[in-house]
Amino acid sequence: AHPGHLKYIVVGPEQSEEFTALWRPGYAEQLCQGVAFTGWASGECVGAAGILSNSDWPGRGEAWTIFGAKARLHILPIVRAMRSVLAASTIQRVDMLVGDGNVYGHKLAKLCGFEYEAKLEKYHPTGVDATMYKRIKR
Repeated sequence: AHPGHLKYIVVGPEQSEEFTALWRPGYAEQLCQGVAFTGWASGECVGAAGILSNSDWPGRGEAWTIFGAKARLHILPIVRAMRSVLAASTIQRVDMLVGDGNVYGHKLAKLCGFEYEAKLEKYHPTGVDATMYKRIKR
């Protein structure tokens, strides 16, 4: 993914409040420092995802996703791409945080092989609870 691509995503309603609260100058560049990809359909950027590795904690990373409302129409190629990125990664543990109102994010996490780990109350800046998923390379 190129950081400039992220500004073209029309964020879906499940992520709009969280996304607005987190977006700040340099955020796109920060997300794209790890392995990242964007999804395009009919000339429109429908989403982006990636894994940020933790330089202070080797072997651990965090998956992130930003998806537009139309991304759910392309769930199979998105899942295939995410699974491919996860399989190629040398990171042993990847966490994925999903806001509780993000139904699509929970579905995507499960389809990509993430397992439920914990409920994080009032986790996001907006006060939204989140669910932590994990994917362990065995």
